Amino acid sequence: MKSAVRKKFLVPIIKLPEKRTWRPWGAIECDSVIVNAHNLLSGTGLMTNKLFERVKEAGGLHDYIGFDGKVILSSIMPDKTIFGLTPERYAELIKVCKPDFYFTPDAETYLGFTNLSELEIARIEKEFLYILDSCPESIPIGLVKGSNLEQVRSHADFLSSKGVDYFVFHVGDYLCRGTMNSSSTARFFAREISCRGCRFMVYGVGSRKQIRLFSFADEFATQSHYVQAFYGKRLENGRPVKIRHEVTRADIMQNLVDVQKNVEKVEPTGLIFKWLFPIENNSVMPKEKLLLNQKSLIIKRDACVA
Repeated sequence: MKSAVRKKFLVPIIKLPEKRTWRPWGAIECDSVIVNAHNLLSGTGLMTNKLFERVKEAGGLHDYIGFDGKVILSSIMPDKTIFGLTPERYAELIKVCKPDFYFTPDAETYLGFTNLSELEIARIEKEFLYILDSCPESIPIGLVKGSNLEQVRSHADFLSSKGVDYFVFHVGDYLCRGTMNSSSTARFFAREISCRGCRFMVYGVGSRKQIRLFSFADEFATQSHYVQAFYGKRLENGRPVKIRHEVTRADIMQNLVDVQKNVEKVEPTGLIFKWLFPIENNSVMPKEKLLLNQKSLIIKRDACVA
């Protein structure tokens, strides 16, 4: 059970092929890092790559990146990689990489595409049961999927029924190419999920505005520190400043420190917060929130996944 007050944490995402993103624990206080599984796969997800072989030779991710803290393997990846990745291959990644935690399988679930999302959720629920049985040494974090509130609730409940009490929601899917309406939808779904477990992470945030939007989360997974730097921007008090030299690790870590400051400004919350500000007890979202432009519903997630 959550304590009455819980500190907020920033969880940096490491881009495994890019060593300038490594060792974020040298810049900020963090006991967890995220590594993306798709960095260890071919673009189609059908096979592992040379980087995977190097991690295997090192004895796992902890030894490969030199980190004694918690390593989380993320299943969030481009659609074309999701399509080719089998549960057997993902289980192999988990066994070889030896993460402390792993995200449950990802799926193509888009607002407005209810039937496709239903099929996809059925697929990943079946795949998760195989992975759960195959990888007892690592702990699953429930990556909750769904194209509407009913699906989100159902998938979260399924994961809970299998013993999952640590959840993550990829809000970057909504924020990266979304509108104000899609951001509100993401917050609505996230609040629903956050009430179901002992710990809740939002994935894909970085700006002050985004972190405040999901201030009820326990953890904030970010890659914005290196994405901004690779676009030639250094963050100074939340404001991007153009980098006029070749991007260095120092630029990336300075951005991370800036994001950390945004997280530190969020007030600690826990059970007291949920008692005082319970999630709306509506089975459906307000009508005006559902009147979204169909063209804005398909998120170009490949552009959101580094």
